[in-house]
Amino acid sequence: MQWDPAVKLAPAVVSTLLLMLVMSRFRSPWALPAVLIFIPGVFFVVLACLHKSLAQAQDGGWVARPQGDEDSGPFWEIYSLYNIHDLSFKGIYWAVMPRQIPTALALFFVVAFGSSLDVAAIQQDSPEPLDYNRELVTVGWSNVATAVAGAGFTGSYIFSQTIFTMRAGVNSRINGFIVSLLMLAIFVAPFSVIEYLPSYFFGSLMIWIGWEIARDWLFLAYHRVRGVEYGLLVATFMAIMVMGLELGIAAGIVAASLLFAYNYSKVLVTAFTVVPSRSGAVRTFEQRTVLEQFNPRCVAVSLSGYIFFGSSVKISDKVLEVAKATLSDASVLLDSLGNGQPNGSSGDTFEGSVRERFQAAAAVSPRFLLLDFRRVQGLDATAARTFYSLRSALERLEVELVLTHLPTTRPHIRQLLMAHGVMVESAVSDAHEDAHAVHQGCRAFDHMEAGLQYCEERFLEVALHYKLCKPRQMHMNLSEVLRAHLELPHAILPGPINYAKAAGELRAFMTVTHLQPGSPLFKQGEHSDVMFIVESGVVTCHMDFLRLHHRMQLPTLSQDVLAVAPVRQFDYGPGGIVGELDFFLQQARSFEAVCKDSCTLLCISRTSFEQMAQQAPKLLNLLQTIILRSTCLSVAHALEALERSGMD
Repeated sequence: MQWDPAVKLAPAVVSTLLLMLVMSRFRSPWALPAVLIFIPGVFFVVLACLHKSLAQAQDGGWVARPQGDEDSGPFWEIYSLYNIHDLSFKGIYWAVMPRQIPTALALFFVVAFGSSLDVAAIQQDSPEPLDYNRELVTVGWSNVATAVAGAGFTGSYIFSQTIFTMRAGVNSRINGFIVSLLMLAIFVAPFSVIEYLPSYFFGSLMIWIGWEIARDWLFLAYHRVRGVEYGLLVATFMAIMVMGLELGIAAGIVAASLLFAYNYSKVLVTAFTVVPSRSGAVRTFEQRTVLEQFNPRCVAVSLSGYIFFGSSVKISDKVLEVAKATLSDASVLLDSLGNGQPNGSSGDTFEGSVRERFQAAAAVSPRFLLLDFRRVQGLDATAARTFYSLRSALERLEVELVLTHLPTTRPHIRQLLMAHGVMVESAVSDAHEDAHAVHQGCRAFDHMEAGLQYCEERFLEVALHYKLCKPRQMHMNLSEVLRAHLELPHAILPGPINYAKAAGELRAFMTVTHLQPGSPLFKQGEHSDVMFIVESGVVTCHMDFLRLHHRMQLPTLSQDVLAVAPVRQFDYGPGGIVGELDFFLQQARSFEAVCKDSCTLLCISRTSFEQMAQQAPKLLNLLQTIILRSTCLSVAHALEALERSGMD
């Protein structure tokens, strides 16, 4: 048995284990350079202790032998290979130049395609978003510089070196300059560096780099990509092992192209749409007025189609553009407010006017960007990583990314986002969750409605801190309902209002109804002879925009169409007015309403309304003012929804 190969292999294995140990245990940027100096340093110490010379080590196969009998000449001798003398090009055999065109074109496509893969591979490990086009331009100019210098080869990023540099915690541009200077020094040196370093040092580096790349893409990748993509990855690796590098890569490219064409043929092109950023929670007029001012601090974006690396980069750029343009202004105020205090809505205990408080609240209020995945058909691993980079970029802008409506029918989307650190399993949240709960990833909600309610609850917390509105109440008597609807901003009415007296007089024209959870308040298509004011509980209204009663009935629609019909849910809490639109238009109910909790409601029938007009016209004016203000704010929300739904 020959022990010499095993003896030479042992230091390479030990050095590899040392590299793996240092990189896994130490995060200092000095750790990797230190161990790279330590490994050959130990070799020369052992060589000195054994009283062996470098020439003896070369004879023993521990160090590479010199390439020739003579020392390497100066670097400028390589230009003699061009056979140009006295600025004469007669030494160039021009007849072979046309034969090089296919080779040049092949190199062009190989470097272009390889550079794209290098950028994608680096993006997988980079928490920062990469400018894809800028990286390719950098590669292009580097090759131009190499060609002009007349020395070197075409190439692209050494993505393994880039990734290991990032993992070592080196993020400074100084690193690039140092590497460039060292490469230049090695190039101009009149000797070969390889002749002075032990061979096992290079072997250990190759083993370590190979293991790290294989571990990431053959083992850890199992949890980061879909099953079919992982199968394609393993199949490409096996093809390279069996068929060789070129044919194996070609086979992998063909298989990946066919898979992408199959996935892409099933869905529409990716769409990016800014959608209404209001939830269906219908709150008191006071709270709705406050939320009106915070609304520019929240943007919802709907995605659709199949998202891959190319489209995800564009989506990321557009989302950042929207975030910077829409969410940057912290001085949005209520233009209709004067500088006076509202009449009793917040008291005088907080120093400063309402406008100043709005300014202070806007300066510290959170900012949100919601990504809705309801219409997303699928995404690949590179797209998931791009969303991680997007999340990091938004965090630097102090914008919280919220994910909504991850399709339960396609769990691989959720799994990919979790595998790449965009969200964690515990990130699926409730709209009323504690805002200060620790999350390692983005918050995610089953529906956009819940995500928007979460944002609104955070805004209301800020508003409560600055005493811009009252806390959410589980029960509001009629006097509190009147105050909530008429105070902020103060309604224009003749004379001061005695809310307790007005509430007592109004109750004479109302009846009280108590309903249990799940009880229907009314159904779509019924007569609208009554409108309701919620005193306690929550009433949920389901608005089916495809089957509004005042539109034509559509009995011939298939169940598939009805399953995706645009149905919106609205929750009316204490102080909410339900059914007033159909009541005043004297049309059948255009939606259905169900009690979500045990509810107490004040009912105003059409007969009572007519009696109020005859017996108490001032009360009727007060009631109509409340309804008019509530309806006008709803119209403002509808106009905003119409405007944003048309934005691309």
